Amino acid sequence: MNIAMICSSAEPGRDGVGDYSVRLGVSLVAMGHRVLIIAERDFAVSGDEPVHGEREGLPVVRLPGNAPNELRGRALAGALGRFAPDWVMVEFVCWGFAQDGILDPPLHSLIAALSGRRVAIYCHELWLGLEQGASLRHRLWGWRQRRGILRFLSQLKPSLVMTSNAVYHSVLERLGWRPRMIPLFSNIPFHAEGRDEFLSLLAQRAGEPLWSTRRDVMIVAVFGNVDPQWQPQEALRWLGTEAGRCNRKLVLVIAGRRSPKAEKNVQRIAQDVSAFAKAVTLGEVSPAAVSGLLQEADVGLPVCDWLRLGKSGVAAAMTAHGLPILIARNGESYRGLPDFAVTHSPLVFRFDVHHPPDFERLAGARTPPVDSLSQITQQFVSALTAVIPGS
Repeated sequence: MNIAMICSSAEPGRDGVGDYSVRLGVSLVAMGHRVLIIAERDFAVSGDEPVHGEREGLPVVRLPGNAPNELRGRALAGALGRFAPDWVMVEFVCWGFAQDGILDPPLHSLIAALSGRRVAIYCHELWLGLEQGASLRHRLWGWRQRRGILRFLSQLKPSLVMTSNAVYHSVLERLGWRPRMIPLFSNIPFHAEGRDEFLSLLAQRAGEPLWSTRRDVMIVAVFGNVDPQWQPQEALRWLGTEAGRCNRKLVLVIAGRRSPKAEKNVQRIAQDVSAFAKAVTLGEVSPAAVSGLLQEADVGLPVCDWLRLGKSGVAAAMTAHGLPILIARNGESYRGLPDFAVTHSPLVFRFDVHHPPDFERLAGARTPPVDSLSQITQQFVSALTAVIPGS
């Protein structure tokens, strides 16, 4: 198949959905398909003309974000016309396609360029305010986002709607769509040499020896941006207590690029756990070093809630590396979804201060790494071919 993938930006390392699109594209090519990546409004390039290039051997067309909508629409239609795709896959996050994620005015130029083509849309995000107890500001903001997104879907008329998690699947289903749920793959490839790179970096950043033997410590891994509201201290305190019973000290390793607000929260967490854990922050490091962290760690602590775990590329990376993960954020519930429940793989544990998981099971749950990318790419291909008549 010829598959054109539309994201908002293709700036390497600066747009998660753009990086995701490239990784999926490379995997599709490895399976014998042709792929074109189109960044529909890339603010990392200037001027009015499309910028043609490559990423990891894939052709990439980047349409400048500041170019007029009509120019971008014509450039998009031209790129699609030359490529002649069997499918156009829209990798959709509303914030990437409109300021504040509010699609008002509608995306007329994008819709016109896709008119008459077989379109699939993968909803990486929906709208704000889905949670019970969301602030009035987020509910109002989300109402405007919701209105624009549903109008966009109605005008786009996709042949296939996909999403990553059970909450979004249920929301879309209740609104009359028939989404296919396909999980995210790991956003960090497995690097066999990553462990040595990570251990060297950890020794530099720690400033002191962290163990005499590796069994002296339990390493807890956090990576990616940290929600300024995330509070994992109770879960870490429990881990520290349980590790102490086994004569092990907790080492909390935090890696990744963070916003200033998130950085303040990281510093607060490190201070709060200093009595029973050594916190080491690595900052932004190479994918190989992150892979090494996930290979070496004993437990992963992703910044996500239990119900929407499927939308976390960080959680997917941890489980793809065989790392058991502890979800410390469990209070969320969603409007219109009473008593909603999901189950996850045996690598995923839920922390409840009143009913914590079995520590020995958690500490011994690690499994060999799996190639989640190729498995999930095949799910995409199967979903696309199932829609094509006679396939």
